[in-house]
Amino acid sequence: SENGFKTLTAEELVAFVEGVFAPPQRSVVLTFDVGGSKFDDYENVVVPTLRKYGFHAIFFVLASRTLDECDGENACWPTLAEWQKEGVISVGSHSWSHMDYAAMSPEQIALDAGRSKKLIEEKIGQPALGICYPFDSPNPAAFSILETLGYKFAVGGYTRHDRSVALGDPEPYNLPRYYPYSGEAFYPIIGGTGGLTFEEMILGAIK
Repeated sequence: SENGFKTLTAEELVAFVEGVFAPPQRSVVLTFDVGGSKFDDYENVVVPTLRKYGFHAIFFVLASRTLDECDGENACWPTLAEWQKEGVISVGSHSWSHMDYAAMSPEQIALDAGRSKKLIEEKIGQPALGICYPFDSPNPAAFSILETLGYKFAVGGYTRHDRSVALGDPEPYNLPRYYPYSGEAFYPIIGGTGGLTFEEMILGAIK
């Protein structure tokens, strides 16, 4: 907010990746991998903060662990649908089983990703445009499968050196992400920050 960034919706990200939408240079996509538990953090901290700053985020939800009835602690469809209708979030998939796609067969990937997408769209009433790989672990075998299932993009972690998504991106199913807590001591899979802080990485990407 202090640096004047625009936060993109899932639809805007898709249009950017497809090369038909050029947002302001200072644009970013805020993403959250939403598991089944600790959902009160989203209700009490994350979503109120998004509202405060007029921001939008993509919530990648673990479909098999999202409940039909809300209990104040676990992720639930009614609240997610309400937030999406409000316009504060877009709902995407974090898979069905949270198994590592790099260790799964193409048939297993198709079943897992398809099952998750189907349930999300039934519960939310909107297309699930994107998926985030469990453990930030892309599998090249998944790229064409996800496209066939109707996903428009997929994100991992440190999938490329600069961590940025490009206009008309040639790898829509292998998009990178930044993490505020990235570092070899915190999360080796998505390390490789080169000693830069989160702020330095983000601002450096737009120069």
